[in-house]
Amino acid sequence: MATAENTNNTEVADQSVSEAIQDSVELLDQVSDYGYVIMDSLYLIIGGMLTIFAIHFLISRLVYPHLKNLRILKVLIGTLYVLILVVAVLVVLKQLGFDVSVISRISILTVLIAAVGLFFLLPFLPRLPFKVGHLVKLSGELGVVDSITTYHTMLRSLDGNIIFIPNALLMAGKIINYHDTPERRITLDVEAGFDCDLDLLKAQMATIMQSDERVLDAPTKPMVVVTRVDASGAKVCGFCWVENKHWFAACSDMWIALLDAIQADDKLSLSRPERDVYLVGEKSD
Repeated sequence: MATAENTNNTEVADQSVSEAIQDSVELLDQVSDYGYVIMDSLYLIIGGMLTIFAIHFLISRLVYPHLKNLRILKVLIGTLYVLILVVAVLVVLKQLGFDVSVISRISILTVLIAAVGLFFLLPFLPRLPFKVGHLVKLSGELGVVDSITTYHTMLRSLDGNIIFIPNALLMAGKIINYHDTPERRITLDVEAGFDCDLDLLKAQMATIMQSDERVLDAPTKPMVVVTRVDASGAKVCGFCWVENKHWFAACSDMWIALLDAIQADDKLSLSRPERDVYLVGEKSD
């Protein structure tokens, strides 16, 4: 009796193993049958993405710098990405035997309608006025944008520190984007003493700015003016414009040249900080 029961259990186990092996073989056959479909779809997607990437790279280098409104190009590139994915899915479905004649028209029409709608809605969508790689001043911190996430922006300061600033705080504060500024103004302001020859100082400052090849004639030519006179002396300011990429180096070179000019001429001098001290409660002799 026990021998017959063991025999039945063995036959059931063998049958289960046989069914599992048969199912595995059928699955492998199906995978092999549709493997070429998967590979063709991957080739299509990868090839299309590389093509769009190449087009976007060329446009960003050759066209973007000469355009102020990039909305059309951004929507066009995004639409091409989506169309490639939609076409790849439709090709896979067609090779699997599905009728995609109707769904293909609906899908492509939906993508185009969405692109047109996005084109008109894009200016009204909230966005941060900077991108990764831009030199900005956020919440009083100056640095290069390293990354932007949903909740915060990571800023790399000029001394190498990493600063995390919440996006909600950024939108409520003042943002200065130096990257989008083609020209930037250099301001040389000094406090001249009463024994200083102001005309000579103005001439020296004008010569320093005008002799620098990086200085531009627009928006305005270099100029030097006296902006204030008080008990400590006169404040003399020089203004000039340079390209944004030359601002740091040009500013440093001009300050060094101005310091050398003041030290080399006895007629030029800067005012010294002074403070009057009054003694209360003491009688003079």
